[in-house]
Amino acid sequence: MGDEDRVVPSPFVFGTGDAWEGYDGPWSAFTIHVGTPGQDFNILPSTSGAHLILPISERCTSGIVLPKYTALRDANSTQLPTTGFRPNASITWKPSGPNNSLGNQQLANSDNKIYGLDKIEMFSHNSTGLVVTDQVISGTSIKDHQLGFLGLDARLSKSPDSNYPHRSLLTTLREDNKIPSLSFAYTAGAAYRIPKVAGSLTLGGYDASRFKANDQTFPFSNDEDRRLEISIEQISLNNTLSGSHSLLHPHILSLIDSTYPHIWLPRATCDSFEQAFGLTYDAPTDLYLVNSTIHQRLQSLNPTITFHLGSPFNPTTSVTIALPYSAFSLQHQQQQPNNASTHSPSYYFPLRRAPNDTHSILGRTFLQEAYLITDYDRSTFSLHQSVFPDPLQEPDIVSILPPPPVPPVRKEFSYTSHSPNGIPKGAVIGIAAGVGFLVLVLLALFIVMLRRRRRRAGRRAVGSTTRVLYESRRDIRVVKSTQDVMIH
Repeated sequence: MGDEDRVVPSPFVFGTGDAWEGYDGPWSAFTIHVGTPGQDFNILPSTSGAHLILPISERCTSGIVLPKYTALRDANSTQLPTTGFRPNASITWKPSGPNNSLGNQQLANSDNKIYGLDKIEMFSHNSTGLVVTDQVISGTSIKDHQLGFLGLDARLSKSPDSNYPHRSLLTTLREDNKIPSLSFAYTAGAAYRIPKVAGSLTLGGYDASRFKANDQTFPFSNDEDRRLEISIEQISLNNTLSGSHSLLHPHILSLIDSTYPHIWLPRATCDSFEQAFGLTYDAPTDLYLVNSTIHQRLQSLNPTITFHLGSPFNPTTSVTIALPYSAFSLQHQQQQPNNASTHSPSYYFPLRRAPNDTHSILGRTFLQEAYLITDYDRSTFSLHQSVFPDPLQEPDIVSILPPPPVPPVRKEFSYTSHSPNGIPKGAVIGIAAGVGFLVLVLLALFIVMLRRRRRRAGRRAVGSTTRVLYESRRDIRVVKSTQDVMIH
């Protein structure tokens, strides 16, 4: 069956429930099964990653037990914490990486990480399962990765020291004809809305009911690691503790990346936020804290933070995304080693100091109020203001179809415009004229050369005659002189 005969599949829409996870804020999570038998995990989308990242159990050597709010647990025992992904418990696990170069069955590992291939099962909004096999999975015991991350980038994925890259999730689904195109759409959801609004993740399309559309698109960056790069032209702060302000002159380039919960901006910009919102920088945690008094004042003022965004390649392309203060009013829980208890949650402002002006990031906080549509077939993405109607509308799923194939260029000419040998008449006339002109030039040169040769030959003949006559005359004179001597 050719590509033109294949039935175009529908987009895959992830199902969402009441899972709000994370120690750095309540984030809307999606459920997947990993391995055989399936181990259930709640994961967050990663717009920059190309494979699945999960916490692991074999190398959790820090003595930290994952608390129940991370939701890395068996679905049938929701009150029990888990120790993470157990590769050895899956009969479909295929280790990969440096320790698998000779085919051994031990866990491939590198820097407290494991790499391998396994099955992933996802569930749609109508509970329909979608299974993909041989997906790259990275397991890590890093504390910051207590939640899993599902990579949405379409590039090939491979483990360290591996010469055999594997297809990403998105590429696998597209090549297996399970989604209509290499595209996805995502918004992070908003726990601060009343009622809470879960996130939305669609593969191969988008949900038109979740955003206010605009007609602006942005091209991918040439840097594969920063495809979703956008220019922050300006940030408007309205109705803050110190009034209204405009920040960021000049503009900076920022990466849209849902892997990170925070927004990373240059130090000078963070200082302006600190003054406008009464924030307190806490060096040990590298976070901006908000005390209860300031928090209440900000809730009463309800400031708005508006991002004015543009394309670094086209200054006429621009969009604005506005976020209320409530989108920045998050709670952070400090996890304690060796037990599952936590500190009392404290309010913090999800703003981070970027190490330099080239590492700005618009993370998950930003995507609470922004709807991202990414199209790998066209190498473009778009950003739209998320909407929260009450009540929420039914999903309006729209397929993103790949661009039509470009037909091959054929040199087709009409019969009347050709000479019998297939060369266009115009070309024949031009060639004939050129040849005729060349013949005339050569003929003229031949005539000129011929005349010059004749003239030279004539001169030589005259010179020879003169010398002969001269010599003859001299001989006569000599003879006459001799005779005269003899007579005398």
